[in-house]
Amino acid sequence: MALLISAAKQAGIKHDPERIKWAVTRSARWVPHIDAYKQGNGVFNVAGAWELLKRLDAVPTLLSTHQPRTGAGTPSATSSPPPTRGLGLYERDGWAPGKRQERTITFTRTSGPSQPMTFALSWAGNDHGAFSAPLSVTLPLNRPVPVTLAVEPPGFGVFTAHLTLDHPDVPGYAYRTTATVVAPEPLEAANGYKVRKETKVPAPECRASSSRCRKASRP
Repeated sequence: MALLISAAKQAGIKHDPERIKWAVTRSARWVPHIDAYKQGNGVFNVAGAWELLKRLDAVPTLLSTHQPRTGAGTPSATSSPPPTRGLGLYERDGWAPGKRQERTITFTRTSGPSQPMTFALSWAGNDHGAFSAPLSVTLPLNRPVPVTLAVEPPGFGVFTAHLTLDHPDVPGYAYRTTATVVAPEPLEAANGYKVRKETKVPAPECRASSSRCRKASRP
């Protein structure tokens, strides 16, 4: 942050808190092997944030898009009251491998041109394929627009991804929200109320894909 602000002051570039946050979050480096809910936007990228901050200098007003607290599906969807309202999607009950359901989230654009804007929708961290959505959404000004997500966990565990709205006139992305569902392992008489998992930990400074690391790994 200090490097960005220092450079912006020297270059005479706007660097109010909103622009600094926009540049940092939109330029963060995504880490493919870390779940979306664990890393947020990713790792701080100073060089990328600086390039984006320079692009933002030509933008008079940053575009504002948000989600009303709607669209959750189960009583445990969020800890904030009321229990079936929240940002993004978070559900930890009622899911099982192969169980397909639909959920609706709502987007509202509150700034920008008076004519509708069409945003591309894309996923980050959705390699497991648990989530799907339309390829785009058109947002009029100040009018809530529902978007239907299809959710189908491919197995047991936590499945999470970021849903991103992009527009060619918006530096970085326009908006991002997180979807997370949990398909818990059943604890029942059939499995003796036990769940067993095995994993391998690579030796330090090894690439997991190398044969030497596979030999050095331990369960």
